[in-house]
Amino acid sequence: MRSHSSENGYTMIEAIMYISIMIVLGTVMARYVHTVFNRYRTGRVSQQVVDLKKTIIFYTAADEDYSKLSLDEMVEKRALPYDMMFKKNALGGEIKLGPVSELTKSGDVNDNYMFYITFGNLPDTSCVELLSQGQFYGGGTDIDSIIANKTFAWRYPYSLYKTDGIANVNTVTIQPGQTGGSIEINISEAVKSCTQKQNNEITWIFS
Repeated sequence: MRSHSSENGYTMIEAIMYISIMIVLGTVMARYVHTVFNRYRTGRVSQQVVDLKKTIIFYTAADEDYSKLSLDEMVEKRALPYDMMFKKNALGGEIKLGPVSELTKSGDVNDNYMFYITFGNLPDTSCVELLSQGQFYGGGTDIDSIIANKTFAWRYPYSLYKTDGIANVNTVTIQPGQTGGSIEINISEAVKSCTQKQNNEITWIFS
């Protein structure tokens, strides 16, 4: 026959086991929610790049080139999409944009006919997804080059952006008789490019 103290002991053990299970389940659920929310925000960042590109083209439609393009001015005139008015993307990272001449410092007038969008502070998983999903890189997107962490770049043979000084440059192969191609970044390349745990940076060059 079990004593009263023995029953209390079993009750305490059962309570500890129950609490432990609840803690484990809560941790798993929190991680799942975080992953889902991060995937949602990454998808939102992807759309923000598209929205921002369209906004820039509309905003500069009356200009000769992109030499006067300024993020501060677009914020001041409330020309940015509302969710980017604080110069932050959906993952909380910094947004930069402007004429490519800001990046090259070359003085080449052709650089004013291209503009760049840079999203910073990207977690590695988001960086990989943004690089490899490819929605920016097909025909009709006006993409010239993509740069990750200032070290990896993808471009076309006819791209105008000079990738001198970038260690790893992948140029799209155009087959004989082929009228064009598209930049394709596979998962393996994206993983190698997104070298930081939290602070990755992607720059899209548009012409």
